[in-house]
Amino acid sequence: MQAHKKPKNITQYDELEELLENESLETVETFAEGYHQDSSDNYCRYIMALQHIANRELFRENPRYEKADFRDYLRDRWNMTETTLHHAHQAFVKFPEAARLLGSGPIIEAIKQCAPAQLNTAVERMVTAETQTRQGLTPPKKREILKQHARPMPRIPKTPKIPDPPKPKTTPKIKELRNWKREYYQAERERKDLLRDYKEIIVQNAKLKAALLKARAAAQEYKTALERWAE
Repeated sequence: MQAHKKPKNITQYDELEELLENESLETVETFAEGYHQDSSDNYCRYIMALQHIANRELFRENPRYEKADFRDYLRDRWNMTETTLHHAHQAFVKFPEAARLLGSGPIIEAIKQCAPAQLNTAVERMVTAETQTRQGLTPPKKREILKQHARPMPRIPKTPKIPDPPKPKTTPKIKELRNWKREYYQAERERKDLLRDYKEIIVQNAKLKAALLKARAAAQEYKTALERWAE
């Protein structure tokens, strides 16, 4: 395909696929530039050409984008987001006639805002307003149609209000004040008594150990004496 010539009557993506089947990135980019910001038909071809680059990953032929994502190429090369390309391509694929009549803008708005079950009806009403009314599809009329067929807003459940705990009518009175000083001295006295008992137990234990050692020594001497007597 010669890049400087604009083929006529290409309105379907399959036709563009066949035309650009074996073309390089440079050729497809030149093709897209030739239709960029022109009539609705040409803008359709421009969008389909970019979609072709995405589907075939032709952007990787450019060393600059060899390891990049398509969204980087699309933003850098065409100043467009993937979401915009997706919605525009969807508009021309699902509603080709309406997109050429109204332009892709109103169709893209309908795709973004309308409930899926209401999308076809919204587009049909916009086409009817454009073709069967004197002023055509005015911005207020378009907003009215989109609003009537918009997705329902999700209901956010209200957080139940937790009631504050009831406040006591009067401050409870302290029936009896504890004598902390008296209890402290009593506990200290008990601690000293326990410490004295503990020390006495240690001394007694030491005496018992000494007595046990003496008893073992005496037993050993008695055993030795018996052994000598037996000889």
